[in-house]
Amino acid sequence: MYTFLLDRRSMSLLLVGCVLTILLFFSSGFLFGVWASLPISVEPAPEVPISDDWQPDPLDDWQPMTVAPPREEPAPPPPVVPPPPPPPPVTVVPAPVPVSPPPPPPTATVLIYSVQVATFEVRERAEVFAADLRDRGWEPYVVSSHTPEGRPVITVRLGRYDTLQEALRASRAFEDAEQIDTYVRWTDVESP
Repeated sequence: MYTFLLDRRSMSLLLVGCVLTILLFFSSGFLFGVWASLPISVEPAPEVPISDDWQPDPLDDWQPMTVAPPREEPAPPPPVVPPPPPPPPVTVVPAPVPVSPPPPPPTATVLIYSVQVATFEVRERAEVFAADLRDRGWEPYVVSSHTPEGRPVITVRLGRYDTLQEALRASRAFEDAEQIDTYVRWTDVESP
């Protein structure tokens, strides 16, 4: 029994076979259409004399059809709707006053920037990549999150920078040293 593998050779053979089959059907249909449209005889059709004294046939009693306009019928009277019953009396009960705890003290959000180096769906692969970067002298850390669809996303990041310019400088330095594209990310951090 032949096992069909989806490797490059099998896919190319399948594609070539499909193209050849389509060309075969197209060309056979084209040739059949040409053969079917060939004239059966090559003799010219007989000439039909045209006379200038043509008259309509007197036995033909064709008359143009006339259409009578549609009749308008009077609209039925609207149905009588009784008035709605009066609403029941309303009693007003005062709402209890809720006792709420005092609001928390205001906090300021601070933006922290980091350089994202890689994204994985499996945490073990992210840990292996981060260990490889540590062996090369970098200080990566792994961050886990989820997409809106619920899929896990594990990112490997470098540094925590206060300004975007610092993060961009670190990103360029990493890209020049490692030849890996990076992405500068920001995070909201609440400060007390």
